[in-house]
Amino acid sequence: MVSQYGRSNPSELRLSEARHLRSIVGVVTFTLASDRCFRNKTTGKLQHREPFSLP
Repeated sequence: MVSQYGRSNPSELRLSEARHLRSIVGVVTFTLASDRCFRNKTTGKLQHREPFSLP
């Protein structure tokens, strides 16, 4: 029954996948935005950091 449910309802899987992807994109966007804001506040200290480098 579980496999039948999985086959007959692929939209459920796609929905969870999309939600997971959206959360990942949200976290990355938030990290980049906060990192950029932090870099703008302390420009002199973080000049040698490469762009888009995650901590």
